[in-house]
Amino acid sequence: MNCKLIVACCMVAISLVANAAEIGERRELFVEDGLIEKISGKGELRLHHPIPQEVAIDHDASWEGSGCVYHSVFKDGDLYRMYYAAGDLHVTPDGVNASTHGQFCCYAESDDGIHWRKPKLGLHEFQGSKENNIVMVRQKVGEATSEPGEPAVFKDENPDAPADARYKALMPANRGPTDHRRGLLAFKSPDGLHWSPMSDTPVLSDGAFDSQNLAF
Repeated sequence: MNCKLIVACCMVAISLVANAAEIGERRELFVEDGLIEKISGKGELRLHHPIPQEVAIDHDASWEGSGCVYHSVFKDGDLYRMYYAAGDLHVTPDGVNASTHGQFCCYAESDDGIHWRKPKLGLHEFQGSKENNIVMVRQKVGEATSEPGEPAVFKDENPDAPADARYKALMPANRGPTDHRRGLLAFKSPDGLHWSPMSDTPVLSDGAFDSQNLAF
């Protein structure tokens, strides 16, 4: 009797191992129960809803305008970093696009994640001055043109990441003057401020990519 019970338990254990998802050491987001065998006790899957509080940052600079969206925020040592799309979005009642300028990727930082500062980086010119917090602008990359209005920025925590690619970003791009499909370009940076393309071709090309496309 005891022998039969042990054999049965072993068969169940082997079956569970065989059905387990193999994820190695990679990180996974638990957004649903596809990778969860069971939830017990007080554990639950919960979608956290934002609660309106005080204003953390004002987008009031002339290069920011009314179209500041897609904020990426992460903690980097003792510093919080924020990257966001900044641009003027103004359409007249009769449907005319009256925006004064295109979109940029801008940078802000904070010591506590609440009080933010926008450093004058001196990297890119806007209306004759480089006293702004712009870190990425539209540029030609191979046959494509990057669109910094939908940035997704993160820090690569892989210890084997090259020193010039500790920070990475995905950026939509128009793929060419006669090719109206869009793709995603990958960018790298040694310090989170100075960016360069990782390739002259999109890393993903099958999709519309008309929103923020996250990576980790």
